[in-house]
Amino acid sequence: MAGFDEQLKEEMAKRGIDHAEDDLGRDLEAQEATTEDQERPAKLKKLKKKKNKAASEKKKEGDKKKIFSFGAFFQIIGFAFLLFGALTAWAAFKAEDTAKKVQENLPSKTAIVTRGLGGNTLEQQQTLTMPPVVKQQVDNEDGSNDAVENAVNTPKSEAQNTPAQSAVKNPAKDNNLKRNKNGLVPAPVVGLFEASDNGLLPIIRQSDKLTAFEAYKRPFVRDSNKILLSVVIADVGVSKSSLAAIAKGFSPDVTLAFSPYAADIKTQIDLVRENGHEIWLTLPMETKEYPLHDPGPSTLLLNASVSQNKRRLDQTLSSGTGYVGVVTQKGHRFRPEDATTNPSIKEIFERGLAIVDSNTGADNFVANLAERENYKTAQNNFWLDDNITPLALNRRIRQIIDYGQMNKHVVVMMRPYPASLKAVQKFLKSEAAKDFQLAPLSAQIK
Repeated sequence: MAGFDEQLKEEMAKRGIDHAEDDLGRDLEAQEATTEDQERPAKLKKLKKKKNKAASEKKKEGDKKKIFSFGAFFQIIGFAFLLFGALTAWAAFKAEDTAKKVQENLPSKTAIVTRGLGGNTLEQQQTLTMPPVVKQQVDNEDGSNDAVENAVNTPKSEAQNTPAQSAVKNPAKDNNLKRNKNGLVPAPVVGLFEASDNGLLPIIRQSDKLTAFEAYKRPFVRDSNKILLSVVIADVGVSKSSLAAIAKGFSPDVTLAFSPYAADIKTQIDLVRENGHEIWLTLPMETKEYPLHDPGPSTLLLNASVSQNKRRLDQTLSSGTGYVGVVTQKGHRFRPEDATTNPSIKEIFERGLAIVDSNTGADNFVANLAERENYKTAQNNFWLDDNITPLALNRRIRQIIDYGQMNKHVVVMMRPYPASLKAVQKFLKSEAAKDFQLAPLSAQIK
């Protein structure tokens, strides 16, 4: 029994030790848990503070980007306005010098005109006088020789006659209309003009109803086997160099349309008519870009008074004699209804002249009026030199050839640019031109 008690004590002693160790372990675990619980709020607080700091920095960065974008935008706008203002001021300051430099670099000199008060006066800032004739024998296409005028300077006193004196010089008195060696009737013809404050105006002769169109047009015989081609060089007369080049380099069947603003226009017209060219006048008219593009003080306007347009038309029509009609301003904005409501348009017809509409993008604006009243009219088909690069000129000539082959007739207008003149000369000498018959513009009148 005693041995059992001792054994029991030993066993209990062992268990006591084990319990003590277990209690110690539990105490340590509890202590660690307590420590973690105590440290957790501090860690959470630190982590939350770190997150708040990161969010604040991100917001500040976004605000900075937003503020920078608006700032940059307003900076760009402000710079653009400053640049525009500077350019505008510079352009205004340099406008006159720039215009002079551009004019000096043009292939031909142009006469600058300025409008006086009321649009009635014309001040010519560049005086252009046509020279006396120097005869030079040149072979024509038919093998004959005709005199061609070359440009040399002449004293101003020889060219400064009054409008009436220049126009009445050597009128053709023969009612049978005797023609010169180049086929044209010398102008002016008795009975085909009346005097005005500006000069001579064309009229229909009362005795036989002869018109300027019939009297002054170039004689022409149609070859029905060929395509009818009329080449019109518009706005000639403001450059004596281009006029001399035209006289030397083109057949008399090429038509010339003189600018009414050309200096000493009557003398120039007389000279080129002696060479056989049919003459028309360019009619200044309000354009789609008016007043940014102002054709000058003689421009017919849609909203001008009847008397104002009448005065301007008289200035144009009295600028010369020996012409058969007028070619309208390129890009004019007159419509078919304007032809009937604007008295100036009908007056042109009533004076025995023809009207050719130079616009190509729409129907002839006087076609209906002309058909109803039996007036003389035609329409341009192509402007050759809207673009004067070699490639563009060649492409346009190809279009002209195609149109002519399809319609058996074609009217081509151009300005006296050196590139344009050279391109047409090259075409007229080419193999493709053999299918065409070169004709004065009057041959296209219906």
